[in-house]
Amino acid sequence: MNTVLFTNRKADVETHLNAIGTSSTELTHHVEDAAKKAADFASTLNTRTVAQATYDMLTNVPCGVLHAADATPETALRAALVLTIGQYLQWNITDAVNLCADILDDVNAHDLAKQVRAL
Repeated sequence: MNTVLFTNRKADVETHLNAIGTSSTELTHHVEDAAKKAADFASTLNTRTVAQATYDMLTNVPCGVLHAADATPETALRAALVLTIGQYLQWNITDAVNLCADILDDVNAHDLAKQVRAL
């Protein structure tokens, strides 16, 4: 874990932690847990992307499900990303809708994000 942030801004960090009633130890555990979840997600995504790219070329293209020109690394990544996110959200529809809205907000489609959240 990168502790430079905590070392360089220790007084600021301690002030903020005290204001929310937590300790630097709790913050460290929180950040480490978040980093582990991110690493697990990235590992799963990598495994699924490789599997999808292989499946596309060995099964989907020969069977005509996918044209060879459409069997790109991006296509495999997108399919793997959707599957990995779905599993991460435990296929919870409300969480999926909220994530969709968050993504729309991130790409500055704020009005559309509001519409999605209103569903």
